[in-house]
Amino acid sequence: MAALEKTIRVAHVLYSFGEIGGLENGIINILNNLRQDGFFHIICSLTNLGSIRQRVTVNNVRYYQLNKREGNVLKVVFKLYSIFRKENVDVVHLRNWATMVEGYAAARFARINKIIYSEHGRHFEDIWGRMLFNIAVKKHILNRVDILLSVSNELAREMKHLYSVRRTINVIVNGVDSNRFSPIPHAKARKIFGWHEDEKIIGTVGRLDKGKNLDQLILDTLALGQEHKLVLVGDGPERPNLENLIQQHHCKLRVSLMGHQNDIPSLLNCFDVFALPSSSEGLSNVILEAMSCGLPVVAYDVGGNCELIANDKGGCLVPIGDRAGFVRAIDRILQSNSIRVEMGRFNRSIIKRHFSISRMAESYQNMYAL
Repeated sequence: MAALEKTIRVAHVLYSFGEIGGLENGIINILNNLRQDGFFHIICSLTNLGSIRQRVTVNNVRYYQLNKREGNVLKVVFKLYSIFRKENVDVVHLRNWATMVEGYAAARFARINKIIYSEHGRHFEDIWGRMLFNIAVKKHILNRVDILLSVSNELAREMKHLYSVRRTINVIVNGVDSNRFSPIPHAKARKIFGWHEDEKIIGTVGRLDKGKNLDQLILDTLALGQEHKLVLVGDGPERPNLENLIQQHHCKLRVSLMGHQNDIPSLLNCFDVFALPSSSEGLSNVILEAMSCGLPVVAYDVGGNCELIANDKGGCLVPIGDRAGFVRAIDRILQSNSIRVEMGRFNRSIIKRHFSISRMAESYQNMYAL
């Protein structure tokens, strides 16, 4: 990218910047990897800010917390308008429906040069619930922002179909830091957490939400041999329910709820296989991170998963709802060390060729440039 004539000031509007999730992780990667001499970032969290700010390693960022309550609030429009004017914002980047209405209205009132709207997951509750007013509002805004963006080709196709979008939807796939997320020996990684080298460990990382189907994963993997261990990394509203499930089935020794963890690369390198039983995905950052660490991945064939996982080469894509097939795929990989190693190497090579964080950063730099 050529030298910029001025510093471009980008306001990132998101619902929350409190807990780490795929969207938040993606924003952190953007902040940390865009060139500092050409950009200044303003994080506008409609609700709360949290400790994940500590993962931002650059100092060209300012944060605002708006303490929004549920529903659309006119006061939030004026707050955002004031921030955009005060910060001399050039570009406003809205993410997902929760930021769309108030963020778009504020950006238009502030006469922002470039308004971007991006979808980061299958947030189509308005369509599924036949919320006609919300659908009309979303269609109106989708046709009027300056740039439409998606994190996967499959998600872009869904947006076009569901909302009858006739214009171009740009796609920028997520990138991963392959230096930070890189393979290290099992024995070395497991020593950190006190796990034996010969244990067979199934692992997953992410927010403990209902749609992740982690209760099903617990029940289904219990059918495997006693030597198998399931490790769930992350926190969220489903944690109490998962704790009750573990207690009911007396499987505390076989299922570990790790909660929030900072050293995700080391944890990923403890796993033999990475499992993501979500019924809905955009383009999963955590799948990319697992692949970068040289792990085979088992996931349902939803959203952008098919753009990441080469079936039978880097793992297994299972038809949605086929719980028996999902656990069979995990078992097949665990039973063959050669398959596990071969799939892991394949995934690592795919990451280095197609999902580098530098390629992602360059794409965002070009999009934000005026």
